[in-house]
Amino acid sequence: MHASEGQQVIVTPQGQLLTKRAPTQRDISSIDSWLAAWFQFEKIVTDAHPKRYSELCAHREVIHAASRKFRWSSVYSYEVRFRTKLANGEIARFDQLDQTLHTTILDVTALRSL
Repeated sequence: MHASEGQQVIVTPQGQLLTKRAPTQRDISSIDSWLAAWFQFEKIVTDAHPKRYSELCAHREVIHAASRKFRWSSVYSYEVRFRTKLANGEIARFDQLDQTLHTTILDVTALRSL
């Protein structure tokens, strides 16, 4: 018996097999959870394309630095919009900083309070 995507098989104390909907996470709620996901993504990409490591590393550094200066919700919004533009071909590489997104999303209103 195989569980379909989004489901997991569990065994009850009575030994019955049941399928249960696996919890889904729609948003990445912190830099720590983003880094965990990013490292997995980075490994997959660099296994296939080792020369892209420095490009991915540069993007990780931008997001990490931004997370120390700006509220996480704004940083995550920047990152999602950046990847959307990358997927649409509006940006060519991960190591390019999108000044428009940086200015419009990570502005003075997104600064973290100290």
